[in-house]
Amino acid sequence: MASTGEGTAGRSEGTPAPEDSPGDSPDDEVTQERRLQRRRPYERFHGATAASIGWPERAGEPEAGGKSDGSGGESRSGARLKPAGHSGAGDGAEAGSDREGHSAHRASEGDARGTGDGLDGPGKGTVHFPRERRVLPNGQVGRRPYASLLNGQTPAEPGPEDAKDRGRAAAAAEDRRDRGRAPGAASAAPGGTQRRRPAAATSASASEGGPRASRLAGRPRPGKGAVVGDIAVALVALLVVFLLRPAGEDAPPVADERPGPAPAPTPAAPEVPPLPSSALPPPVEATVESARAVKANEAGVIPVIMYHRIVKKRMASIDRTPKQVRKEMERLAKAGYVPITAKEFATGRIGVPAGKYPVVLTFDDGHESHFAFDDQGMPKADTAVGIIIDVARRYPSFRPVGTFWVNREPFGLKRQAEQARAVRWLTERGFEVANHTWGHPNLGALRKKKVREHIVRVERLLVKLGAGPSSTLALPYGIMPRPRKIARSGGWDGGKYDFDGVFLAGAEPSRSPFAKDFDKLGIQRIQSNGKKGECRRWCSTYWLEWLDKHPHMRFTSDGDPGRISVPTRLRGNIPSKHARKLVVY
Repeated sequence: MASTGEGTAGRSEGTPAPEDSPGDSPDDEVTQERRLQRRRPYERFHGATAASIGWPERAGEPEAGGKSDGSGGESRSGARLKPAGHSGAGDGAEAGSDREGHSAHRASEGDARGTGDGLDGPGKGTVHFPRERRVLPNGQVGRRPYASLLNGQTPAEPGPEDAKDRGRAAAAAEDRRDRGRAPGAASAAPGGTQRRRPAAATSASASEGGPRASRLAGRPRPGKGAVVGDIAVALVALLVVFLLRPAGEDAPPVADERPGPAPAPTPAAPEVPPLPSSALPPPVEATVESARAVKANEAGVIPVIMYHRIVKKRMASIDRTPKQVRKEMERLAKAGYVPITAKEFATGRIGVPAGKYPVVLTFDDGHESHFAFDDQGMPKADTAVGIIIDVARRYPSFRPVGTFWVNREPFGLKRQAEQARAVRWLTERGFEVANHTWGHPNLGALRKKKVREHIVRVERLLVKLGAGPSSTLALPYGIMPRPRKIARSGGWDGGKYDFDGVFLAGAEPSRSPFAKDFDKLGIQRIQSNGKKGECRRWCSTYWLEWLDKHPHMRFTSDGDPGRISVPTRLRGNIPSKHARKLVVY
């Protein structure tokens, strides 16, 4: 112990150490510098001594012109350090006085060691910043201040309190020397190396190093136990979430990220072609010359064709197959016929193009084969409406219109909402939906009141469905009631009706609505059929052939709905009430 104290006190400032000292070796110098580098962060931020932390102190003195801080620590001038016999945190009063003597030099050099809790014990001095070691471009080791670590603050100069603190530390060191070697001090090993103090000495020095050193020594450090605890808490939380999940709730399926076969492309829905327009062409002004050019004859006869059921397998003589109906309409289109509604015909608003022939397509009983929707909301192909639209697409001059006379269940539909949908679809596209009595009775066998009831009930239905009051009536079986006038107008239970035309189930083409012999209460129709049996002279096939052979007898339009053009020989067939509209050539 004495020799150790002499070794520390006997070396003075600027006294060179023996050249054969083991501490002069490059390896020892590098070792001491590395240890010093590890010690600086704790001194910088906590102000604790190397002894209180438990790290070994460097032993040695400046080799030439250097200064030691009395603790066997670092060289202030950068000179190489030589080992001493021992190193302690104040093994004599000489060491404490040496530190006081060099306080100003340490402050000027910028060595920032915490003088408040320094190597010598507790105190209240100002914190100074150490210098950072760095490798210069030439390979030498340099230093730079750590002022930037505290937002660019410059280390403060030591004041009077520093000297007082050092005095107290020296007194404490003197007391420890009297009681023997200070506990926890590092002892030098042979060869100038140092040994780390035991853990007990570390706790003892921490208790002697003041409040800050004690807090540093007792501060808990996170370890593996804390990490394991965090993991355990997370696992418990997951378990709670799983247990609180509602019963019966399945875990969300995990998407299979493995590449699979590409899904087959969904076939695109077939594009629905637009419906042909039912609008009439713009009228032209008829003159004698234009009427003569197209051989207009608006006093001729007009075929009003009557259809009933359209089925693939005929059950009655009046049934027609879709193929037969399509063939007949194609024939009309090729021959130059243009369809009009029964209302247009009865009111005389015939606006077909000049040189064309009007034809009225009528369908009795409102059968489901006349109109029905497909999956795309369009008319089915083999219904009457579907056939008319198909022919109109292929023959643009063939106007897609017709008249449907219905009973209490239009188109076989039971629900009123479905009935309204069908009726409105038709009327919005130029078709006519009109009256065919409620129960399709033989009106000739009914009393007048019952006849009116059958007609009024259908009128009320059509108003509900959106078709409005009817303009025409088709007599069931073509039988007229008695008296005839109740078929055209009348009333029942507060409801009224007044028709522009009443159609029969006749056997010949109808007279022109402009002719003298035209009868609104008994408009003739011809049944759509072939030439067998009783149809050899009374059905559509026969009459269409006959009109082709007698073109001067059929109605030929002048293209002007406001004029009535006739040849001179037929002038007498037009009543005087139409004299102002007459064009004679």
